[in-house]
Amino acid sequence: MTKHQEELGDTAPEEFRKQLHELADWIADFRENIEKLRVAPDDKPGAIRAQLPAQAPEEGEPFEEILSDVDRLIVPGMVHWSHPMFLGYFGWTATAPGILGEIISAPLNVNAMTWRTCPAATELETVVIDWLRKWVGLPDKFGGVSGNHACARSRARRSRAIHKKTWVDQSRSAALSHLHIA
Repeated sequence: MTKHQEELGDTAPEEFRKQLHELADWIADFRENIEKLRVAPDDKPGAIRAQLPAQAPEEGEPFEEILSDVDRLIVPGMVHWSHPMFLGYFGWTATAPGILGEIISAPLNVNAMTWRTCPAATELETVVIDWLRKWVGLPDKFGGVSGNHACARSRARRSRAIHKKTWVDQSRSAALSHLHIA
């Protein structure tokens, strides 16, 4: 472990490796037994919060206790979107390939908002979207990336502001050109 990791309170590589193996087993067990869970909780609002400590722990808890808390408190209080009896609203990553993709993306800390923030993710997304387009028989005009609407709005606002400033500057120059100062 580097000195920087130690100062930040990070987990030593050997311990992290052990925890990853425990988590892999937990994920496999969860997926194998999901049909036994309720699709949605039957609790009233606040029921889960009432079971959680009011104060943050002074010391970190062992990983096994955290997983136990997840089983005891979190899993029963969730709507299980990957449950076979749930009609979901959005895509989910509960399949084995989806989970593996999530695991590999987590340490990469991908922030794929634009090409500049992650060229590899943007270009991979472009290729995969093109594959999907071809698989479902859509024309070429359906290509591209899904995009970030917040970034697009920001660019549009900036463009409007620049255009407005340019127009104001041109108008001001035109108005001032008619003034004759003696």
